[in-house]
Amino acid sequence: MGRLRRDLILQRTVLWVPTSLILSISMLFYAGLKLSEPESIAAVAISFFAALLLARKSGNQRYRQIRTGYI
Repeated sequence: MGRLRRDLILQRTVLWVPTSLILSISMLFYAGLKLSEPESIAAVAISFFAALLLARKSGNQRYRQIRTGYI
């Protein structure tokens, strides 16, 4: 079960992290901010950490569903 849990978390991370980074960079592009500006770097960092938290939460939720048999 530990391996299943790790695989689920990895799968969610592969889904959430690139999606959030693409969205944050596209928002910076539409706002006209350069990536080298401090505000831009902060926005990308915040979205990255938010994606990690969402990935962890969704991975744990899916693990609990599988463990209890509610698929």
